[in-house]
Amino acid sequence: MVSSFWRIIMLLPSLEPIYTDAMILEDLEEVAFLFTYTDLEQAVILWEKTSKQIEDFIPRVAQAELSQGKKLLDCWKNTLDVRDDFRAFSAAIKFQLIPILRYSLNILYGPIVLDGVKWHFEKTPSGFITLKDQKDSKYIHSPYDPMREAAELAQSIYSTEMDEYHILGCGLGYFPYQMWIKSDKSCHIYVYEDDEEIIEYAKKMGVLSWIDDEYITIVHFSDVREIYNRIHDLFILKADDLFISDWKVNGYYTGEFGKKIEDVDFSLRTTRDKGKIWSINARENKKLNFHPVEDYTKLYGNTNKECVVVSAGPSLDDCIEFIRESKGKRVIIAINAVLKRLEKEKITPDIVAMLSPNKELSSHIEGIEEYTRDIPMIMPLSGSRTFAKSYEGPLFFLNEDASSADYNWVFGGTVASLALCIAYYLKASKVYLVGSDLAFSGGKNYSSGGAHSEYEEINNDLLVEATDGGMVKTKLIYNVFRDIIENQIAQHPETKVYNLAKHGAKISGTISELL
Repeated sequence: MVSSFWRIIMLLPSLEPIYTDAMILEDLEEVAFLFTYTDLEQAVILWEKTSKQIEDFIPRVAQAELSQGKKLLDCWKNTLDVRDDFRAFSAAIKFQLIPILRYSLNILYGPIVLDGVKWHFEKTPSGFITLKDQKDSKYIHSPYDPMREAAELAQSIYSTEMDEYHILGCGLGYFPYQMWIKSDKSCHIYVYEDDEEIIEYAKKMGVLSWIDDEYITIVHFSDVREIYNRIHDLFILKADDLFISDWKVNGYYTGEFGKKIEDVDFSLRTTRDKGKIWSINARENKKLNFHPVEDYTKLYGNTNKECVVVSAGPSLDDCIEFIRESKGKRVIIAINAVLKRLEKEKITPDIVAMLSPNKELSSHIEGIEEYTRDIPMIMPLSGSRTFAKSYEGPLFFLNEDASSADYNWVFGGTVASLALCIAYYLKASKVYLVGSDLAFSGGKNYSSGGAHSEYEEINNDLLVEATDGGMVKTKLIYNVFRDIIENQIAQHPETKVYNLAKHGAKISGTISELL
């Protein structure tokens, strides 16, 4: 019996002529970009090469459909007429020539649709094959132009400092190929994949074979544990040189190591998404009057005491009196989103924790700036500069890599994680988590009177075990935050952590104590 793989390969027409013509479109996209980028010399060189290919392409289109061939010829001539004005030329290529070439490509080559056991294959309007997972019916590449999708991703990620790059998830090889191209074919590409079949598809109907053999290493794993161990080691050593395909994260999600891979991916995506704003914030925050975080204990002490970490979940409403009674007895560490509620309750925390880089955070203290005057705040330099500028209390900053000379700061994802880390930094004898529901307790997402409305951002409901032994609705990102907090707690077994959320998500390692 012929395997699904060989059946697909035998039914597939020759892709070489299709892909050769499809690369005309991709090269033109690059020409338009280079003109916009004002790299005129390289743009002209690539245009001259591509223009010769278009000259060959036009008569073949005319032979298949004369009227379309004439349209393409006219469009090409009109584009040439404005080549002395590189901005008009770039616009004509991108918005006139490329669309008519794409339409012409699909006149020359008909549709390709094939189904295997694992994968659905189809030719996209760009000419390149894309894949859809038969299990969840989701595309792993763009259904419109997978090569351009990969090029844009590679453009945003590639750095000239990279001499190698590591990718979990082979796909059809578009992204590995584009990372190699962005490096001017100098970067060594490592691809990690547990599906041998998809590696072969990537070579025979994708573009993995377009990378010179000396610049690519394909590492096959059959066990998720092995994959996680390798990815984790790479993350620790060279996070900037690592990429995890989103469809791999979805495929691995179930199971212990799948969730750990998702945690690594979440950290990588956060760094990619927020990297620029982090740098801008750090530059601007350095202009403010601040102390290094090491000075906090010298000025305030507050070590070896019980700590209360106050977050904005619905259970905060049940714990106001506990927080009030804790004043003077315990160190109250409040996140930025609860300050308006605590100000209304006339409760002054001992420390404020702030993590997010977003400029919108200044709204969390708008109108109560004076209330913050005597409350020290601990935050990374990359945190919101608008919040830091509005804050009137003493500022204690972690440096750019969130480290200090006397403590290993390990937090992530949620400001509650930073607040918990502060408690550990202060060598807390006990920690009480307030408002860390990480779930839609009582159908609400937040407590009343804070920076957020009670029913804001309730979406993507899923059920998890609750502190009261039942089940509670939450969302995926809260599960990620819960994993982060659970890992922190596991690293500090000497400190008891009490979860005061009556109906929140169960946090492993905590003691559920109902007030």
